[in-house]
Amino acid sequence: MTDDDQTTEGRAEITTYHCLCSQLLGGTRLPIETMPKRQLDNSFIAIPGDFGKSPLATISTQDLLVDSVPTVLRLDDGFEKRYAARCGRCGLMTGYYLDRSQLDNAETGVNEDVLYIVQGSLEPTDKLRQAT
Repeated sequence: MTDDDQTTEGRAEITTYHCLCSQLLGGTRLPIETMPKRQLDNSFIAIPGDFGKSPLATISTQDLLVDSVPTVLRLDDGFEKRYAARCGRCGLMTGYYLDRSQLDNAETGVNEDVLYIVQGSLEPTDKLRQAT
């Protein structure tokens, strides 16, 4: 990490992100573009959590609403259950969580350990400022 990547207190900077409708949705410790990508759909892999409580958290979501009913997708090698994560203001799907059953788990329901962020669904605050 370079000095440019740190605040004056020595902590990593938080980059904030907005939905395409301009609603603030959360912040990340790492720029989204540098996060690992899922091979299936090139979505970015983020670990949700409270930055103050979890050293592994890469994203803190603020105004995301998660669908209560999953969407089932047919894939070449089977099926996948996804719970859409949507902007609380406009309803745009910005990411998704997988069902716990996708992880060889007997349980079902939202696996909130990993958030997959859809490419192009979020804009950094700096980019929005430049547009105005």
